[in-house]
Amino acid sequence: MHKTYTINGMTCEHCVKAITEEVSALDGVDNVTVSLESGSMTIDSAEEIPFGKVADAVDEAGEYTVAEASSLDTAGHPGGQCGCGGHGHAGKKAEGSGCGCGGHQHSEEAAAKHAEHASKGGCGCGGHQA
Repeated sequence: MHKTYTINGMTCEHCVKAITEEVSALDGVDNVTVSLESGSMTIDSAEEIPFGKVADAVDEAGEYTVAEASSLDTAGHPGGQCGCGGHGHAGKKAEGSGCGCGGHQHSEEAAAKHAEHASKGGCGCGGHQA
């Protein structure tokens, strides 16, 4: 089984290593590939690994968020949401937004989340505008 996830909050190769080590330690995981560039993670396993276990392992690695994605193309935006959650997509893409899908319009709740994350150096989901 090959599952794709998005990881928000990674800033360096140390983040990649920490997440890889924690997720690799889960029972049933055969291989983990984490990409800082795309903000994605793929897990290969014989059986499906419950999302809760994956989320717990990512949380154990540090201050990251994880969301399921149907492919690398949707990593970070499964169901139209970023891994940080709480906002809907704008009708058009905006170049240079940082997250790959382009200009987001945040709900008040998501804007508050981003403001909170900003004091911690950002949430890692890319160049959004509240």
